[in-house]
Amino acid sequence: MGGGVEIDLLGPFRVTRAGEAVAPTAFGGRQARLLLRVLAAGRGTVATREALIEVLWPDASPSDTHAALNVLVCRVRRALGDPSLVETTAGGYLLHAGEGVSVDAERFAAAVDRAAAARERGDHRATLQEVEAALDLWRGDPLPDDVFADWAAPHRDGWMRRREDALELGARAALAVGEHGRAADHARAAATLSPLREPSRVLLARSLAAGGDRAGALAEIEALRRDLDEELGIGLPPEAQDLRRRLLRSAAGHGSRGGRTSAPFTGRDRELGMLARLGEGDSVALVSGPAGSGKSRLLDELGARTGRTVLAARAVLPEIETPWSLLRVLLREAAAVGGRDTELDARSASALAALLGEPAQPVLDPATARALVVEGAGRMLAAPPRPLLLVDDVQWADASSLAALAAALARADGLVAVLAYRPEELAARPEVADFRGALRAMVHPVELRLGRWDVASVRRLVGDPQLASLLVEATDGTPFAVLEVVRELERPGPGPAGDRAVRHDGGDVLARARAAARAGRRRAIRDRTARLGPSAVRLLGLLSLVGRPAPPDQLAAMAGGDIGAALAVLGEAELIRDGPGGVATAHDLIRETVRDGLDPVARRELHRDIARALDAVPGTPGERAHHLAGAGENAAAAVAYAAAARDRLAGFAHDEAGRLVEAGLALDPGDGARADLLDARAAVRDRRGDRAGARDDLRAALLLTTAAPERSRLLARLAALAMGAEDLARGRPRGAGPGGGRRRTGRAGSCAGARRDRRHEPRPSRSGAGALRRGARAPRARR
Repeated sequence: MGGGVEIDLLGPFRVTRAGEAVAPTAFGGRQARLLLRVLAAGRGTVATREALIEVLWPDASPSDTHAALNVLVCRVRRALGDPSLVETTAGGYLLHAGEGVSVDAERFAAAVDRAAAARERGDHRATLQEVEAALDLWRGDPLPDDVFADWAAPHRDGWMRRREDALELGARAALAVGEHGRAADHARAAATLSPLREPSRVLLARSLAAGGDRAGALAEIEALRRDLDEELGIGLPPEAQDLRRRLLRSAAGHGSRGGRTSAPFTGRDRELGMLARLGEGDSVALVSGPAGSGKSRLLDELGARTGRTVLAARAVLPEIETPWSLLRVLLREAAAVGGRDTELDARSASALAALLGEPAQPVLDPATARALVVEGAGRMLAAPPRPLLLVDDVQWADASSLAALAAALARADGLVAVLAYRPEELAARPEVADFRGALRAMVHPVELRLGRWDVASVRRLVGDPQLASLLVEATDGTPFAVLEVVRELERPGPGPAGDRAVRHDGGDVLARARAAARAGRRRAIRDRTARLGPSAVRLLGLLSLVGRPAPPDQLAAMAGGDIGAALAVLGEAELIRDGPGGVATAHDLIRETVRDGLDPVARRELHRDIARALDAVPGTPGERAHHLAGAGENAAAAVAYAAAARDRLAGFAHDEAGRLVEAGLALDPGDGARADLLDARAAVRDRRGDRAGARDDLRAALLLTTAAPERSRLLARLAALAMGAEDLARGRPRGAGPGGGRRRTGRAGSCAGARRDRRHEPRPSRSGAGALRRGARAPRARR
């Protein structure tokens, strides 16, 4: 500033004149320096005499305050060397706003403003330059002598906020020009100033990831999640969730650093073309194939290329006994893209709102609620523009969701669906087999079975014809098997640093390919996991037992600590994926191989950790029971199975309740838990029409029950069942067998509850097949 006066407020207070420091003694005391700080902080505005007196003498004023104030003003003018720099006005004083005096806080704010303007122009270099010029002026805490002064608080807070803004501007600009280290430095400084300021923390994670430190980026996101949860009780912001998802996907091969990208889509062009034409005639397709055949990739590719509104969901094994679990995901997808715009009657809307966990008016009874959900779900799924359902792993779908899907596909015009499943699992899921059979009878779906890749498809992947032929011949030809060998060949070995391309270097690559193919898919997965550290191995074991996408906060609770670094390691090894529901193994074969290879002792410990974490997660009694059983805590597991079964029965999901009951009884529980389970099984059998079996279960439960109130309840239920059986006998024509004769009115009408109101509910045996079979007698209008 040459011969002018410079006043520094950002850090220790100091004044220079013509380049020379003005000694504190030149002011004749502390109060004159305080007066100058007040005038400099508010330069350009008048400081009234009354306000100055309040600041300078807050406790006891001198006898003549105005005279004392005039003395201090004179001392400041003398110290600055130019009386005109402190101007007198009618109401008070102000520091000259023109040339001759400069305040560092003003220069700082001007540089930040220039940086913001440069960013608006898209000039990232200029933005970074202006930010760093501003930060150079920051020598420390502003107005450190006035930390507790009321007058200083607005100025200090404003400048601190501007500094945070500047640091974030600098981090973004540095990222844009590829200066990842500088970006991380600026973002880290901003995050240190305000640990709960989400944009700064996300910028730090982005900067670390851009610089190649994916583990550090994921650890920062995990730390932010923990801080927000502990301090504010909220979850990660959407930007952080999206960044974490991208990091894990890139680690799993989708655009990771080093130039590596995901495998190109190949070998399924014919199938993709057939699915893309759905809606022109056929509206439903069934895609089948063994694990690793590329069903999920085909659905992903269709979803990425279609012009339709995609509603995507994947069924998961741990939720097989959770009613509506699959449907709930689809409905939420539909709600996000206009599904709520459909006209629903008040009761249907209320039933769907309750299913989605939203405030709702109670529906009369569970059976009515179930019927309303089945009816309303089809209309809600068909409401978005040109909807396309993509449902993966249907073999794990819960029975209630199958019923709703059956009804929707049978009745809803304009609804297109692709359903993928593993046929080898259907023997253990007769309800899914029935669902498939009913679809075949009703809507005549397009059926595609995915088989081996051919040599031409693999050649497009690896380039070399000899290697492509070997990969097809030496493996089972499924995409997963081929890609496992390719991953093994891509592992860094001799050659240029970081070179992970598959190269045909004489016979070496072919020999390695033969060896990897002989090892098989599961062996290849075990080899990949063997190279992991202990924390990553443990986290992968937890994921394999959980068996569904798990939110990171749940995983952290199960793991008992920070999982950011372990997530990064697993992502880099292409063993996990991240999606809207959370983190899961990248493929079912990985989950099954890791799960099957767990040491029995380690498996029990992991089950115990999962059960303990699920104790704090509402709505997971069945899943928690499964993990208690896996931990060897059979007594607690049986109690949890009974509680879960009662919960399912309350929702009129007796198929799911029956599975839970049988799982609990298989543990050979004690008398109390066995009685509860038998009581629940009696209700399941009653709803299925097996009254004799229900009575047998109630009698067995009575033998195990000693408490008088509970015995009375069981006896009352047993009596009601007996009366119902007598009514059935009276209503049957003389000489007719249990299943023959005509139905009669009169007292036989009391059996309506046993038959259930079939106007509202599909046959409860195992799936939504009944709804489709009934629909077959009244074909869809569009067909």
